Amino acid sequence: MLRHVLPTIALIAGLSSVGAAQGQTSDGNGTVLARVTIPQDVLANGQPLSAGKYEVRLTDEWAEPLREGAAQGTQWVEFYANGRLSGREAALVIPASEIGAVSAWRPAPGATRVDVLKDGDFVRVWTNRGGTNYLIYLPVAAPAASSALEDRRERHP
Repeated sequence: MLRHVLPTIALIAGLSSVGAAQGQTSDGNGTVLARVTIPQDVLANGQPLSAGKYEVRLTDEWAEPLREGAAQGTQWVEFYANGRLSGREAALVIPASEIGAVSAWRPAPGATRVDVLKDGDFVRVWTNRGGTNYLIYLPVAAPAASSALEDRRERHP
């Protein structure tokens, strides 16, 4: 599983902090990992997720389950705005014992950080919940105006 983490080290190297989060509670619809502000339109599981404030909730579903003896995996999280599900994405789950292979820096337990990564191609939500780190990578969505212009160019050379 660590082989999936190591390619992210290059992305992590060029951070620009753009947001913060607070609070971790639990309710009937999953554990709330964080309340975050996503600074720009992104894609979550290939679907558009608009810039704005979200509650990130941990589900019981694993996209890539923990293997016997493994300490990390990929677990689904959901983004809620105004109490409604807005999107979901897989979060890389890394325990404190292995996070040093990813970065010397990490949020303190109970803290969350939202960053636009180097070259602005991804927004990362990084939550440290009780020493377990949840890293969510959201590709930045292409501006609608740009894609519409390119579509017209393709149809009318």
